[in-house]
Amino acid sequence: MALDWRKYYSDLYEPEAVGWRRFFEAIARLAEFSRTRDIGLVIANYPELHELAPYQFASITAKVAAIADAEAVEFVDLLPAVADEDPRSLWGHPMDAHSNATANAKFAAALLPVIQKHFNAD
Repeated sequence: MALDWRKYYSDLYEPEAVGWRRFFEAIARLAEFSRTRDIGLVIANYPELHELAPYQFASITAKVAAIADAEAVEFVDLLPAVADEDPRSLWGHPMDAHSNATANAKFAAALLPVIQKHFNAD
């Protein structure tokens, strides 16, 4: 039986999921740590690369964005950086949907202005 990756990923973000609660708590701790030390913090949401249109995980992206907003942390959705691409052209291997060099270059280009804005980096 094949794994239903959409359900598998979606289940990870259910309110009662242990990992989701730990993620939420960890972001709150990290945001507080950063605020008390005047350290800039950005949350970048990397898209799941199996299928980009229609994107199956917009609701999860919205949940992560809401956490960032609640903690007053900059949020960057990286889906727009690759939304027009063939998903398989972004995979590290034909059987592995982790990002390859092309996808990572697009993500880096999308993150650069945010990093420069918040951290005065050149």
